[in-house]
Formats: sequence, C-alpha cells, structure tokens
Amino acid sequence: MRKCTAAAEVPHRDVFLAILAGQGRVSTSDLARIPRRLRCELSLWHEGEHADHVWDWDHRPSHALWVRWSSDGAGTRLESLPWCEAARPGRDEACTLYGDHARHHSWELRDPEYESLARWLSTTRLRTARPASDAPASDTPPPDRPALGGPSADGAPGEGWAPGRCWLYCGGVDLPVTWIGPVRIPRGDTPMYACAACTRRLATLAEEEIGRADREALVGR
Repeated sequence: MRKCTAAAEVPHRDVFLAILAGQGRVSTSDLARIPRRLRCELSLWHEGEHADHVWDWDHRPSHALWVRWSSDGAGTRLESLPWCEAARPGRDEACTLYGDHARHHSWELRDPEYESLARWLSTTRLRTARPASDAPASDTPPPDRPALGGPSADGAPGEGWAPGRCWLYCGGVDLPVTWIGPVRIPRGDTPMYACAACTRRLATLAEEEIGRADREALVGR
C-alpha cells in the first residue's frame, strides 16, 4: 500500500510553543529537528485526518508530537500520541505510527517518492566503465556528470550514472553513483561519487538546514 500524498505547511510557531509547554525547554539547535513541510505518514485513502510526526519527546519517549490536519484546509492541530505497539512479524521492526492509526502499519507502506526514484533509476542507461578514481577534480560538475542525481546539461535522464562505490553514508559498492563534487584534502583534490539514496539524504539534510535558518529568523523577529 502506498503512503498518503497529502502535504501541508508546518505551523512552526504552534509546534515551538507545544514543545516548550510539553518539555519545558527548547534550544535553537532543537528547531532543526522540526520538519520543514508536513507530509501525511498514513496509508493512501485512509479515513479521518492526515497526520505527520514532528517531535520526539525527551521527557516522555512513549509518546510523540503529531500534527493533524483535514483535507478541507480547515487548519492544523497538534496532539501528543503514544507510539503504535505493533511489531513486524519475524523482524525487529516497530511501527513508526501512533497507536490506533488508520489501516496499515508503517512497514506495509511504500513511499511514492522513493518509487518514482526507483522507476527513474530503472530506466537509467548505466555506463559500462567505473568512475575513474584519478579523474581531475573541478569546482564545477563535469559536463556529463550531474550534481545530486539531477539531469545532465542537456536534460537527458540517466546521464552521469555509473557503477561504482558510494562515498557517502551507505559505503555501498557496485551501485549506480553520480558525481557530486570534488573532495579537497591536504594531498590534493579528488572527485566524489554517491548513490541515489545517499544523495537524497544529503538533499534532505540541506533542506533541513535551510528550514533551520528560516525558523531562527522567525524566532528572532
């Protein structure tokens, strides 16, 4: 079953005040943990309100703060809810939704964004050669290698991907990787490559950092 695709703006001020009221303190660095945009975590065609998890309580780990909103755009509301206690049969994996959630557990849900990325990768024309480890580094992407898995200079999908080793979080080998920029160390520069999943995570971290800066600006007003 696919995840719901409903999205909404995060009520940053309400979330900030709810966290402050709930655990009595919140630091500027904590604000970076708040998502930049709400995205429903329930299954597609679920009943009732949409819901997205926005905060893990420091003082009450059995509960978390969720934002609920309706499809009619009537606004958002915040609610502290207990975690679902269901565990995936045969695996050490707990449901990441709240108790009494609608329909399917989290492990039964497929993310449509990841599905779209997987479909795009499945049509990618992989190059037969590995990325050359001694390729010259540059401050700008080479013309045939996109940054962060985006399209090539001519907009064609699949350009710039080749089997190789991911230099980022997973450390995987023989994966479709793309050039993401040079790495500069005392001995010199070298090109850096990453797989689709890790470039997606890197982009998410960048979005969170931008969101943190936006929230700091909001709080400082």
